[in-house]
Amino acid sequence: MFSAKFAFAVRLLPAALLLAATLSTGPASAVERQSAIIIDAGTRAVLYAEAPDAQRYPASLTKMMTLYLTFDAIDRGRLSLGQQLTMSQHAATQQPSVTGLRAGEHLSVEQAIMAVTTKSANDAAVALGEAVGGSEDNFAVLMTQRAKSLGMTNTVFRNASGLPNRQQHTTARDMATLALALWNNHRPYYHFFSVPEVTIDGHTLVNHNHLLGRYQGADGIKTGYIHDSGFNLVASAQRDNRRLIGVVFGGISVSSRDHEMERLLDRGFAQNGDLRYANRIDDANRIDDSAKLNKTIAALNPVPAADAAEAGTPVTEQGSTSAESDSWSVQVGAFNKAIKAEKQAQRAIKAAPKNLQADKVNVEASPDDSGKLYRARIAGLTEQEARDACRQLHRKKFICKPIAPN
Repeated sequence: MFSAKFAFAVRLLPAALLLAATLSTGPASAVERQSAIIIDAGTRAVLYAEAPDAQRYPASLTKMMTLYLTFDAIDRGRLSLGQQLTMSQHAATQQPSVTGLRAGEHLSVEQAIMAVTTKSANDAAVALGEAVGGSEDNFAVLMTQRAKSLGMTNTVFRNASGLPNRQQHTTARDMATLALALWNNHRPYYHFFSVPEVTIDGHTLVNHNHLLGRYQGADGIKTGYIHDSGFNLVASAQRDNRRLIGVVFGGISVSSRDHEMERLLDRGFAQNGDLRYANRIDDANRIDDSAKLNKTIAALNPVPAADAAEAGTPVTEQGSTSAESDSWSVQVGAFNKAIKAEKQAQRAIKAAPKNLQADKVNVEASPDDSGKLYRARIAGLTEQEARDACRQLHRKKFICKPIAPN
């Protein structure tokens, strides 16, 4: 299958129509580091912006570009998902968050991708960078070059992980451009960003993106944190065939950042998606028109010392409220209407009939600030059955999370 690939850049039109747009000569201080932007992925309209062009430290959002170049390399046959990577001494000595592998130990490209998307593992990011670029320094040059080709005119990368470097900077607008390019140019791999957890060599890595399974329609993509950036998040969510991409920089905590993203996405979905807003992400340069995308992939994820502050705050899920509260279940979404949750559960059963049974559908109502969320769950499973079902559903691009009993 051939896929035309596009480079997208958010272009500034009449500045008066922006809520805020400030240019700075360097990344912000720890106090002045807030930025945000909300993009409609379909119309490419900017629905909200706050200091979208101010320079910021990307932290582990850097890994979005690491993965972009990894997906490029897979498409071109330079890497394969099953290919084994050897953890170098340089990669193994990265600051946490990490996979825990030692120098000389191995993991597959697919495992490295999942370690990066879930726990934002710094060592896995460096291992991928070395595999693509030969060295991390050379890979950083390739990252910056690719950023420019995508229209990210205010971004410079100095490493593959996002660990602190004063010369590494980006903007909210540029990260929205990258998120949209990942969605448009590497969609066969996008499900990696929604993997809830992955186990590598006995180490279970849990996704740091707390919006997954909690915010209706959320399916990716990346968190980030270093001291000078605050808590960053790029998120993507789809409702009723409408996808929004959000970027928040400079949160004072994980929870405040997540709540701000949810608030801004709610605001975006409430808008009608027309082009009343002047800014758009427009087609810039078409790249790699003839690249073949003929692979079907499974999913997983990691983080860095940069993101270590997020490692201790996993999403907590309520157990099943059915009679089978002593069994495992899988959650395949959360919706504002029970009928939508039930339909999603039935779709998941049809997608994985060998793993799931129709008579085990459980639609659970969980209160939240706005009223109720209806969680679509299939219950009555063993732990192994739940994990096998999610692996199968991930391959078919479902969001799926194994849920332990109470």
